[in-house]
Amino acid sequence: MSENPFAAPAVDPFGPATTGETSVAGIWRDGDVIVMEKGAMLPDFCVKSGEPASERLEKKLQWHHPAVYAALLFNVIIYLIIALIMRKTANVSIPIGPDAKAHRSKWIKIGWGAGLGGLVVMFIGIPLEQPVVILLGLGVAFFGLIGGLIGVRLLWPTKIDDQYVYLKGAKEPFLRHLPNR
Repeated sequence: MSENPFAAPAVDPFGPATTGETSVAGIWRDGDVIVMEKGAMLPDFCVKSGEPASERLEKKLQWHHPAVYAALLFNVIIYLIIALIMRKTANVSIPIGPDAKAHRSKWIKIGWGAGLGGLVVMFIGIPLEQPVVILLGLGVAFFGLIGGLIGVRLLWPTKIDDQYVYLKGAKEPFLRHLPNR
């Protein structure tokens, strides 16, 4: 008896279905780092939970070599100029689920709330001529905004070159969907 040419292909019992890996062209993992070709699309699983993604967040990521930070020793303006010249960019579509979206929204609110609240406290301290209140407000604003910026990150680049983007921040449930090289 001959094979049915219209039958679905047989599933390899030892292939990706049992390991959790998804066949994704141009994307793999190197430990906890995602390596992807520029223009490749991450699989439709939340980068934090590994569950099917409900939406995608389009991000333009930027990176420059860490040695550029040495320019800060001379001047912030010089650093900014060198960083703008040396930066590499990549557009990445990040799949996220409802929990990751809620976590990100929470950190956006915390960052804005602490930033604006700290500025209010600082401006209240100015007419009262209370340097401690001014500094406290400035500190709350600064650390609130920095904490918010760090809290909203889903993935961040560790390196971007002309062909590849190297990303950190994905959790193990998502990384299991990628082949390990």
